[in-house]
Amino acid sequence: MSNFEMTGKTTSDFEQPQTGMVPAVCINVVDGRYAKTTYMGQDKGYQRKIFILWEIAQRIKEGQFAGQHMVIAKEYTFAVGERANLRIDLESWRGKKFEERKNADGTVSLLTEKKQNEQIIKKPFAVDMLIGANCILYLEDVGKNKIFIKPTKIMKFDDKYPVVNREHDNNYIPDWLARIIETRPLSNPDTQQTQTNNEVNDNSTGFEDEELPF
Repeated sequence: MSNFEMTGKTTSDFEQPQTGMVPAVCINVVDGRYAKTTYMGQDKGYQRKIFILWEIAQRIKEGQFAGQHMVIAKEYTFAVGERANLRIDLESWRGKKFEERKNADGTVSLLTEKKQNEQIIKKPFAVDMLIGANCILYLEDVGKNKIFIKPTKIMKFDDKYPVVNREHDNNYIPDWLARIIETRPLSNPDTQQTQTNNEVNDNSTGFEDEELPF
């Protein structure tokens, strides 16, 4: 092995977006299944996860996908509490807080307003309403030992920025993300029960003439 030199690519060579404010459009919301979660060193067990994916107004410079919009994802615990990161980011994105509806089974539904037949109605918010919605992402390097760029803030779209015309379809999932999800359990191992009441996808979004994306 005298000629086996330590030369090659590292994970830090993966092309990363530039930090700062960037226009984006949501292209998919993916069921992240269940993942073990720790907080402040404490084991919080398995929790339901989702990934929100955006195309951003930056393009890949090298490789077979050169010229295409970069795609960035953020993982969330699927939770509706006021202090949940998902809800905090969604309220920042839409520029207003959600109203709540308490359900008979003790759960809470987040409500959004939609226009139907010239009337404004309130209906439960479903995460697939995000697909196609524009926003402004603030990207930061949050890596410790290597560069890792992720959205740390999501803001309501400002028309002083150009709209990102999406190039991927609604079902697009990057290979790296698909591999991560494939390793995760479909149901919560802590309860050994299928969480049918917490399905990420909701088909009841067929409203026309919407004034707000969500």
